[in-house]
Amino acid sequence: MLLKRTKNTVFWLMAALLAGLLAIKVGYGLSYVALMAFLLCAYAAGQWFERMLALFLLFYLGMALLDVSDYRGHIYLPTIRLYVLAALCMFVACKCFDLLLPRLSAAARSSLPLPHSSSLDGSYSGLLNFSASNKRVVYAHLLVVYLALAFVYIRYGNILVYQDLRFGLTTAVGYIIKSAIYIPLVYWASREPKDRRHFIIYVLAPLLPALFIGSRGTVLMVVLGLMLIQFMQSHHFAYRSDGSVIRFRPRVLAYGGGASLVFIYGIYYLRRWFSDSGYLSPSEALNEYFYSDSVWGYLVMPLHLAFRETLGLTNRIVSEGLSNSYASVPLFYADLITILPGRQMGAGEAMGLAFGTAAAGGLTPGIIGGLYIDFGVGFLLVLLAMVLVIKLFERYARGSDSWLVIYALSFVQFLHLFHRGFLKPEYLFAYIIVVFYLLLTPRYRLNAQVGGTLGCGGAQLERRSKLIVY
Repeated sequence: MLLKRTKNTVFWLMAALLAGLLAIKVGYGLSYVALMAFLLCAYAAGQWFERMLALFLLFYLGMALLDVSDYRGHIYLPTIRLYVLAALCMFVACKCFDLLLPRLSAAARSSLPLPHSSSLDGSYSGLLNFSASNKRVVYAHLLVVYLALAFVYIRYGNILVYQDLRFGLTTAVGYIIKSAIYIPLVYWASREPKDRRHFIIYVLAPLLPALFIGSRGTVLMVVLGLMLIQFMQSHHFAYRSDGSVIRFRPRVLAYGGGASLVFIYGIYYLRRWFSDSGYLSPSEALNEYFYSDSVWGYLVMPLHLAFRETLGLTNRIVSEGLSNSYASVPLFYADLITILPGRQMGAGEAMGLAFGTAAAGGLTPGIIGGLYIDFGVGFLLVLLAMVLVIKLFERYARGSDSWLVIYALSFVQFLHLFHRGFLKPEYLFAYIIVVFYLLLTPRYRLNAQVGGTLGCGGAQLERRSKLIVY
């Protein structure tokens, strides 16, 4: 308890210091160091959601804000101050949420479905393995996806190597191919023991088609979601339906991290080894953007350039005072309008016209720039609303595997949105797919608790054929 109070005290002191540094407008270097220090304090003093968000921001902003290249120009002080302000507001809002929720819950328990810090009624609602109907639906789903993938490769060519070919895909075909990547989230949350054959069918097979059309970002997010589900289950009611214990083993992190590195580095360098791919070769890119040609540049380059892209575009939006002059609606949800009949300009396309792009696709400035170009400092309201909703999902996830899947999906989509910056129909489509499979998946309820921890031997199992939506 004393350690927790000390961490919270350090967090609030660091938050006050960061606010003071924003007020007096310190330089770039000190702002960078203060931001990294604050994120470390947020990790130490936070709960699970804040810790994972802090780790992501430490990695993402720590890599993107490093002054090791001139890709997309230099990042100016107003831009880094905007990111400092966003981080400060997000974590302070989460702390206030944790302080206020117990009081609100006690005052309005009878009328509002506010979650407890653990679960709603002292029990846990778990997911069983896929039923026979689930499996038939999955097999049919995968058959449609792989037929669509074969059609794309026959008609358009090798999209994995020649990434620009993916821009010729129709939206419907692309969504069909990527629709299967959300199946692993539901399967992985089930409390049945996993085996290699089912892993291939329900995890690997659904992810590969999206990877083969160049959607490595969405595949990477699902892999992170699987690790998040495993981690959360190992800390909340960590028992399978057969009584065995769920543990977050180091090999899970190693496999997930290794797969993520293959997605990022493998595809990045694969498509640059072909002279007719339209991209600079690895050595040309290193000499073009970095201050030296050290071998370490090859390790930093894929991540730094990807993250720096969003920071550089946001930097121009902020420093040049750019606004949305291409679309009649805010760019943040302009892509949602593109599914309507007629020709509407997407957000990435508008950004590509504004800044210019070497590839056939559009550009994305990250969520800070994507919101700032339309709403100015008001972007904070939208950002905080999303963070607090996901924080609420995390509370519900402590009492239900179904909510855990929703939480994991929401969290990884927020990370993807943080990088991309604009909503797209795929984000909403993902919830439809996930809820559909949750409705098919049988559930059971674990009721027995011993000393505040689930007593596996006395757990009462109750099979249910449909998901109860809370």
